[in-house]
Amino acid sequence: MRVVSFLRAIAQHIAEGCPHLAEDSLCKRFATCEPCQFRSGNTCGECGCVIAIKARMPSQQCPRGLWPVD
Repeated sequence: MRVVSFLRAIAQHIAEGCPHLAEDSLCKRFATCEPCQFRSGNTCGECGCVIAIKARMPSQQCPRGLWPVD
C-alpha cells in the first residue's frame, strides 16, 4: 500500500506540471523529517515515500501533518 501512495504522489506531481518547491521550504521539510520517529533512512515509515523526492513536491504533505505550511 505504501508503494501505491508514493506512486500517487508522483502521478499528481507530474499532472501538476512538476512544479518546484522553494529552497527554504524544502530545507524546513527536511529539518522536520530528520528527527522524526517514523523516518527509516530516506524513507517515510508512514506513507512509504522516499523523503528526498516527496519533500520536493509542493502539493504533497507529511502524512502526519508535520511539514510547515507556507
